Amino acid sequence: MLYLHEIAKLYPPDDNNNDIEYFKLIEQTLKYIKNTAKNILVIGCNENSLKMWRGFFNSHALIIGVDNKTESMVYNQENIITFIENRTSSDSIFDIVKEVGNSLSFICDNGTDLQEQQLSFHNLNNFLKPGGVYIIKNVLDINFYLKSLINPDINIFNNYNISNYKDLLIFIKNPPQMIPIVIIAWNNLFFVQNFINQIKKFPNPIIILDNNSSYKLLLQYYTILKEELGEKITIHLLDKNYGHLVYEEKKHLLPEIFILSDADLELNPEMPINFAEQFLNISYKYQVKKVGSSIKLLEYEECHNEDIYNNSIINSEVKYYSEPIEDPEYKLYKAPIDTTFCLVNNNFKQRTFCHAIRVGGVFTVKHLPWYKNYLKDNIPKDEMKVWLQNNKSSSILRTFKPEELLGLN
Repeated sequence: MLYLHEIAKLYPPDDNNNDIEYFKLIEQTLKYIKNTAKNILVIGCNENSLKMWRGFFNSHALIIGVDNKTESMVYNQENIITFIENRTSSDSIFDIVKEVGNSLSFICDNGTDLQEQQLSFHNLNNFLKPGGVYIIKNVLDINFYLKSLINPDINIFNNYNISNYKDLLIFIKNPPQMIPIVIIAWNNLFFVQNFINQIKKFPNPIIILDNNSSYKLLLQYYTILKEELGEKITIHLLDKNYGHLVYEEKKHLLPEIFILSDADLELNPEMPINFAEQFLNISYKYQVKKVGSSIKLLEYEECHNEDIYNNSIINSEVKYYSEPIEDPEYKLYKAPIDTTFCLVNNNFKQRTFCHAIRVGGVFTVKHLPWYKNYLKDNIPKDEMKVWLQNNKSSSILRTFKPEELLGLN
């Protein structure tokens, strides 16, 4: 089976781009729909470009070519059909799409006129299936394009541009409510209950990865939760405590993209309802695996003790906000993220622990155990005792001694 850049050598698409890496990046985007795509629309085509896409998607896909030049039409080619089209007439392209089934897996716009590209995008994005890909080539000014031309339509997409190729925009239609929120749980009823109450308002499905909890009240709560939320929630009761890396150990239980979090957080009440989509947009824009919330830095008088302030705040957290990323929309910082309310996008590899982005502003969260007397005022002693047994990786144990925790109530 040939790769896209190899097929492009056999059928040069005449777009003046023979860069192997260019085609590799496009192929990386399309790999998840390659074997399931049915209808492919190519706007601005010739015989070679259509044969290239047919070679990539193989015999299961219909390649639909649209161009305003008669010399671009192709006849008597298996799985390829072509149409003459005038993009200044919205009815023209609507009729073409409806004729082939009204459901597109991939759209590739090779045009050069911004207004025509905008009109096509506006007219066609509703015909793209969830998970479908829309590629626009020959974009002269990406920021202007995004803000001025297609902004009304962009909210239903997870979008990004490939930074090495400034003339290329790629959109993935993937509804944000389909990105689940994954909670790591371990004998921590109070925090799980508190966190669930915060995230129920979001449309996202919820998945709990429970590291073999034994606390009966937590297990009883799961039963109540399942009755309350029904199909919105999935609870995996695991065979042992896998620690905070359970999401890596149990990858088969999770999708490629998800929101990951511990439960001991307080979200900003102004957290956008489409936060998952926005995190995903940032992930694709900067090509990073993890994008998540910044953590609110405490003042000394807010901290439970001096050790938390010195070790967790001053020596650890403060330095993570020393490398801001210039971005027109968000307060971004190059900083490591573990399991603090972050998007995990497995389409990218995490090259180093620090290769991640934190988002500030309304996306900032509070890490509740840091706050003065928070554990004492909220966690029952019997729950704390069970929680301490076989605890694998809680950051709380770095600053609290077990005997101190057991004496809180």
